[in-house]
Amino acid sequence: MIEAGAPSQSGPRDDAALRRLALAGIFAFVATAAFLPLDNNDVWIHLVTGRLILDEGTVPRVDRYTEPTAGARYVAHEWLAATYYAAAEALAGIPAVVWAAKALPALCAVAVLGLALRASRAPPGVGLPLVLLAVTVLRFRILARPELIAIPILLGALWLLLRDREAARAGCRTRALWLLVPLEVLWVNVHGSFPLGIVLVGGFAAAEAIERAVLGSGATARGLRIAGVAGGLAVAAFVATLEPRAFALPAALLVASLALLFAADGAQPILRREAFAPGQGLLRLGLLALLMLVATLANPLGPEILLFPFEFTAESNLMNEWVNEWKPLLAADHLGGNLSYAAWFAFLAVFCAGIALAAGRACLGVLELALFAIFAGLAFRHARWIALAALALTPALAILLGAARQGQPGGGRVRRAATALAASASAAFALLGLASLLGFPFDPVLSLALLLALAAGAVALALAWSARRPLRSGLLATALLAWCLAGLAVVEGIPIRASTVRRPWLAEAPAAERRPSLEHRPVVDWLRERGASGHLFTEYHWAAYAIHELWPAVRVFLDSRSEVHGEAILAEYLDAKNDVARARETLERRRPDLVLVRFRAIPAPARNPGLIAALAAHPDYVLLWVDDWAVLYARREAASELGRAIDFDPLRFRPHAIPAGDEQALEAELRRALTRADSAFVRTALAATLRAQGRSREALDLLEATWDDHTRYAGTPQLAGEIHAAAGRHEEARRWFERAIELAPTWGNPRRALRMLDAPSR
Repeated sequence: MIEAGAPSQSGPRDDAALRRLALAGIFAFVATAAFLPLDNNDVWIHLVTGRLILDEGTVPRVDRYTEPTAGARYVAHEWLAATYYAAAEALAGIPAVVWAAKALPALCAVAVLGLALRASRAPPGVGLPLVLLAVTVLRFRILARPELIAIPILLGALWLLLRDREAARAGCRTRALWLLVPLEVLWVNVHGSFPLGIVLVGGFAAAEAIERAVLGSGATARGLRIAGVAGGLAVAAFVATLEPRAFALPAALLVASLALLFAADGAQPILRREAFAPGQGLLRLGLLALLMLVATLANPLGPEILLFPFEFTAESNLMNEWVNEWKPLLAADHLGGNLSYAAWFAFLAVFCAGIALAAGRACLGVLELALFAIFAGLAFRHARWIALAALALTPALAILLGAARQGQPGGGRVRRAATALAASASAAFALLGLASLLGFPFDPVLSLALLLALAAGAVALALAWSARRPLRSGLLATALLAWCLAGLAVVEGIPIRASTVRRPWLAEAPAAERRPSLEHRPVVDWLRERGASGHLFTEYHWAAYAIHELWPAVRVFLDSRSEVHGEAILAEYLDAKNDVARARETLERRRPDLVLVRFRAIPAPARNPGLIAALAAHPDYVLLWVDDWAVLYARREAASELGRAIDFDPLRFRPHAIPAGDEQALEAELRRALTRADSAFVRTALAATLRAQGRSREALDLLEATWDDHTRYAGTPQLAGEIHAAAGRHEEARRWFERAIELAPTWGNPRRALRMLDAPSR
């Protein structure tokens, strides 16, 4: 798939075998994430929309899924991907959706990236280690989303442009470049990132224009250099004002790079001379970009789709401030302890080190810098683009390192200044990656995964540093590292971030380890079986699955389509979750028939305290369901059709404060709750009522059985330890308290209990 662009010191047969082994390891590593069960909430909305398109033969234009905004404008800009998902579900169920939405696009992305590397003529011993580092970043975004389908389309466009560029340098033209026009038609109907295709063509055109300006020595070239410096300063100033925290560093790098490239012939000592060979043609690239822009009109929504991608991303709004993936990279809440974020900063560090190496050997290319400015800036603007940026920049980085192998170290002020600037940026990004990794408690699996991925980048840099080293070592190291990562993912599971539960390989997660977007699946299935209907107020990230399972009988309050419900509905939703008075107002004004929200009992802080407190005190709402993740309240008229209410307030339950005389009634209510949901929290509450009735042996038996089935809820070992301590069995009590501390290190109750056990001995 990937051919060497420079001879190596190993035999061709050995190189081919190692190349195949390394590629197989990379594909295996990607597959360990691509074949996991669906773990993203947005896919369920796409499945419902695709089902509508297949049934009705038209793309929906108004919202039908939410109650407050029913009939509002709905731009189904990813309609083709939604239809593709729905067709897979109709054909073979959810397993087919996993294959169609995750596995196939992810594996295709790696394959097309290989073609792009081949077109870049980078040696595979240098390029494949970089691919391994890039796909480590990709793991974060291997989700059942149209974005994953857009990644191989972007890489395909990059492959065509690189292939045409190499042909132009050889003095010929390729017709394959015009395939970008139909590719753009596919892209615009799949995902909102389609403007990147036109931007990519513009980047190639800009690189060619800059090369001509730097190479020239006449008045026109000098004018272009002056205009370039002025334009670069203006662009950098504008970009920095968009988001100072995210763009201060990129803007500074942009100014420095442009000043270096455009300043009177000073940039020439660090640039590749072959970069000034005949180019693709500015007029030809401009015509291609124009045709691609016209091609975007080939969609069911017409010109409206052209402006849609910028509606909620061009400026700050509540959605961008609240949803983590739309925040600037340096402002994202889960920046610390995230494997992919740390790997992204490591990738940037390797890229800047590659720039330093290439500049020091007079092998720097303008195109690589242009691509870096485009995609690194995009990733800093919104955190969600880091995977796309890493994959798109991998060929550019491979070109830099491959060219650096052919260059010779040299001196001169320009070379030294450029090398120092890039090396400083590399160190800064390396420190950011380290800070990100250390942002959460130490996780050995996370650290080992990042260490292995970083080793791949280090191998590529080492091979580029010295042309005397055989490229075969890069292939061998990549194969070993990739298969180690794949094995680690299968045996242990690689968490997305520290302190998260590792997802099992090719299996549904148990109830105690349910994925965030499906934590409420049991209660939604229960509502579907009982034919629930009406208005459902539920979590932002739970609504999509509820729509998939319960619509059209049930409509939700809001879902993840921020462009449909707008900021007012989102603000009302957030206020109702956390403020009792606002929650009462929402309940009275919206009158939802069902309220299903996240609930985490101790030791975690209470979720949705305002809304749950308002529901518990509201005379029109009763509790129908409680488990370790969720509570379901319903209006009394709706509850009568679903089942008998549960007279139990989970938010106010305290195992040590059960009212005397209410133990048997509370026991009956808790047993009724257990018939609907097997919950460690409810089991522990039941054990507390048994203990209050003097039935400690029964309570301990229940707690031990609960611990065997659910080993994540810290309240279970806490209560068991208290029962043993009260009976004088201090060693048993100590063992249970230590289990509670392992589950919740910051929770105070078991620590206080242990201190009390130790008090007599002191």
